[in-house]
Amino acid sequence: MVEEAVEKVRAEQEGRSRAARHSWSPEVSVGSAVLIPDTWVRDLDVRLVLYRRIAALEDHAGIDDLREELVDRFGDLPEEADNLLRIIAIKGDCRRAGIARLDAGPLGAVVGFHQQTFAEPEQLIAWITEQNGNARMRPDQTLVVTGSWERVRDRLDGAELLASELSAIARSGHETAQHLG
Repeated sequence: MVEEAVEKVRAEQEGRSRAARHSWSPEVSVGSAVLIPDTWVRDLDVRLVLYRRIAALEDHAGIDDLREELVDRFGDLPEEADNLLRIIAIKGDCRRAGIARLDAGPLGAVVGFHQQTFAEPEQLIAWITEQNGNARMRPDQTLVVTGSWERVRDRLDGAELLASELSAIARSGHETAQHLG
C-alpha cells in the first residue's frame, strides 16, 4: 500500500511538472508567413482540423509524419506551410530549452528565456564562449546571437540550429540529474 501511495504521489508530481512545462508557449518570429494557404487546402474545416493537429504536435517525428501526410493529400508544401511546420519544430525545441521568445532577423537572433533562467547556466556560458564572439548575454538575461540571416530560409535554419543546440544543453543537465537520482 505504501508503494502504491508513493507511486501515486510521483505520478501526480510528474503530471504537475508536465502541466507546468506546457502552461506557456514559446514565441518564435522569423519575419515570414506561417500558415496553410487557402489556395493549397481550400476547405476551411479541413484547414482548421490541420491547425489543431499541428498545435498538438510535440516532437520532430510527429511533424515529419504530418509533413508526409500533407504532401500525400495536397501535393508539395507551399513555402508558408513548410515555414509553419518548421516553426512548430523550433517551438518544441524552445519549450525543451526553456526559451520563451526567439526573434530571428537579418542580423541574427535574440533569445529570451522563460522566467529569465536557463536550466544549465554553466553549460550555456561554455556554449557562448565557443561561439567566438557571435553570442553574448545582455544584462537583461537575453541571449544575442549574431549572424548573417538575410533570407527567411537562413533565419529558419539559424533558429532551428540555435533552438536545437540550446535544447540539447538544457536536456543534458536534466539527464545527468536523472542518472544521479
